[in-house]
Amino acid sequence: MSIFKQYDVRGKYPQEINEKVIKKIVQVLIKKYKAKKIMLGHDMRKSSDVLSRVFVKSAVKAGADVLNIRLASVGVFAFAQNKYKTDLAVYLTASHIGRNYNGVKILNKNGTALHGNDLQEIKAKIDSTVIDVKSKSGQEKNIDIMPQYLDWLFAQINIKKLKFLNIILDASNGAIAPVASASLSTLPGEFMKINFGLQDKFIDHSLDPLKKDSHKQIKKLIKQELSDLGVLWDGDGDRIVFFDETGKFVHPYYINILLSKIMLIKYSNALILHDNRLKLGLEKEIIKSSGNLKIIKSGWPNFISKMQKYSAVFSCETSAHYYFCVNKNAIADGILPLLLIIEYLSENNISLSQAVSEFTEKYFTTHEINFKDIDFKNACAKLQMHFKNIQPLFLDGLSFTTENWHMNFRESQTEPDLVRLNIEANSRKLLVNKKREILDIIKN
Repeated sequence: MSIFKQYDVRGKYPQEINEKVIKKIVQVLIKKYKAKKIMLGHDMRKSSDVLSRVFVKSAVKAGADVLNIRLASVGVFAFAQNKYKTDLAVYLTASHIGRNYNGVKILNKNGTALHGNDLQEIKAKIDSTVIDVKSKSGQEKNIDIMPQYLDWLFAQINIKKLKFLNIILDASNGAIAPVASASLSTLPGEFMKINFGLQDKFIDHSLDPLKKDSHKQIKKLIKQELSDLGVLWDGDGDRIVFFDETGKFVHPYYINILLSKIMLIKYSNALILHDNRLKLGLEKEIIKSSGNLKIIKSGWPNFISKMQKYSAVFSCETSAHYYFCVNKNAIADGILPLLLIIEYLSENNISLSQAVSEFTEKYFTTHEINFKDIDFKNACAKLQMHFKNIQPLFLDGLSFTTENWHMNFRESQTEPDLVRLNIEANSRKLLVNKKREILDIIKN
């Protein structure tokens, strides 16, 4: 079944992901992992609500108890699992992919995501596993985790330091909408909400916050309302991108650097994990702030497990995922980055553009360049031949790093046949030249 990807289960609804598939997945999970108690949550899709009811019915019949947090963002869901530590936790979502898709993300008792071989083992057993209906059924219990999540959230900042800011919030009609409303309702400031309707059709724009088409509405509103900044979330709320007071999109890389700086103010000499897509400026700024750093492979399962392994306090990806430590475990959260940046801007009495200017004026990067239907191995061979005097790194694709520039060339783990290129340099001129040089090698 092609729905079993590297990091999750994902496919078209109802052709590939449907009630029958969910029942089978429930049976495999309960038998393979001997799950007696399962945490369950879902995103805003109508099909998620349908599949959630099927999941509960199937699990209860098989004798498992279900703690159901219902509609929630990925961050709230992961927080709930870190709190209750059920045998498994299942979140129904297709993240930033369109309304005609759905999927399954699975966490184990420690909050680590099942992926890779774990999912392939589930795939192998899905047609052969049958569980008899238990004489004693399990029970469903609805859980309100929001008060505990908000307590954790507000403990990470000093609310008294927050100044009144005018902020545009775009929830993409996604699962973050009720979480953002609850999180920001008591804070100083004027928060204009757009696309908070939990609509299944996502008619306003794509669920992918990195697509330029998703930016048009919020950029226009920031200028129109003279706002201090704006933020845009993806469908399940674990990614957040920022726009400054002029409506300009702030590349997640610069937010990575800013948040790393903020976290090192709060946690001296702490360890920060990051991906290898862009790194020159980030590493320099972490070292400058007396922090420690480690590069790991991209992907949320990798970041969650490695944060636990290395006791990191914060991690960031160029994809606009941000990870935080909760009770020695890790969650990807889309609200805390906003609160941390509001606090930093308030304390320093500066705008977002001023906060990132020290990075944008020193470190220059392309937006991610995507290729479809190219021969990745052949392109890598050509790049290695061309840059034969530079030591390659094969962590997460192919990378070359010098003192003045860096590039990463990798296959997407979530979108088949897509290859991604990121380039960084310490001058705009060098970036333009390297981009031209590298694209010429790949395309020709």
